[in-house]
Amino acid sequence: MPIRAVLFAIALLFSPLLRAQPADPGLRESRFVKSVLLQGMAGQTVYGGVEKGYGAELSLLRNLGTDWRAGIGAGFNRFGYGEQKRLVPLYAEAQWAPLGWKKHIPYLLAHSGYSWAWRDKESAYRELQGGMRLYLATGLRWNLFKKSELRSEIGVVRQSVHSEQDFFWWGGPSGEENFTRETLRMNRWVLRVGYSF
Repeated sequence: MPIRAVLFAIALLFSPLLRAQPADPGLRESRFVKSVLLQGMAGQTVYGGVEKGYGAELSLLRNLGTDWRAGIGAGFNRFGYGEQKRLVPLYAEAQWAPLGWKKHIPYLLAHSGYSWAWRDKESAYRELQGGMRLYLATGLRWNLFKKSELRSEIGVVRQSVHSEQDFFWWGGPSGEENFTRETLRMNRWVLRVGYSF
């Protein structure tokens, strides 16, 4: 993704902050914040192509003062087409809103954890294992009502995946020795939208 496109997306994300906004308590008075998130992912593969994916995640965060939230999350992610990688992440998350509580609240987010993987019975993968995951993002929260808000984020996820796959040469021998092992460290741009309550 070109750098100019990324900078333009970030500028659009924070454009509501250019005008003065009154303070709004929003979910500040709540002890816990639940979020439902949908995401799209895209990035370059080791073979030079573009791989896309999607996912859904749930998180439960606790308000720690006016600037911080911390908690846990889990979800389902799917990468690629055809022979897909399906992952179930479980992670710890922290959010920081450096400008305090306004109607539109910018924040920084980081979460880290582990993703479990599985394969279909008909899969070409002999074995598919998940790995560590790291997600860094910047986002914006819009207070809708006293106890709910919309979220939008743009970020990068780094995910490790270990696979073992059958590999046959055309016309060559077939047997137990014909397979490949790969350890992939996937870097994907992520766009997430969600609802918190």
